Amino acid sequence: MTDQAKRKEEAKKEIRSLLLSAPLGLTITELKRDFAEFIGHPLPWKDLGYSSPEDFVQSIPDTVKVTWSNTGMVLTGVANSSTKHIEKMVQCQKVDSKVKKKPHRSQNLPPRMQCNRPQARHMAPPPSIPAFTRGQISQLLSQHSQGLPLTHFCSIFRSRFGVPLDFREMGFSTEQDLLASLRDIVGMRTLAGGETRV
Repeated sequence: MTDQAKRKEEAKKEIRSLLLSAPLGLTITELKRDFAEFIGHPLPWKDLGYSSPEDFVQSIPDTVKVTWSNTGMVLTGVANSSTKHIEKMVQCQKVDSKVKKKPHRSQNLPPRMQCNRPQARHMAPPPSIPAFTRGQISQLLSQHSQGLPLTHFCSIFRSRFGVPLDFREMGFSTEQDLLASLRDIVGMRTLAGGETRV
């Protein structure tokens, strides 16, 4: 396999991971933004010999499913044998436009997205967030003016500070519950594609 072919395969893995984490898909602009933000370099369509990002994603139907809406191109991930568990997890996160339910997470999440699954607690104390942790969350968000995808927040927190965001130990059942309690420093919004950003 040539170096360019290896780079293409690596890019496909990264694109698949990003798209499978977005329940209703991403636009090409959102994919380029998230790729640069989470992978650390721009989407390499030009280096791989394509004339545009759109040409690139349409050339990899085993990785990207392209559909069209009244707002333009919508990209969704195509799962393979190694990412079926991610696809199942994301399917459980999809919500009805009128009745929103708390997302159910798969019992087989990859470590980087698992972020300490909540376990049953009896007579748990009231939730409490240390001032130090509040400061870390505030610092992390101040470095990302466009916000962060909720599905990636825990892995980014761990990568930035070297420790997990242990919401269970602080008395919360999910990271979303923890973040929702910090209304003075945290805001959450749902984008048109269904992705929740913090």
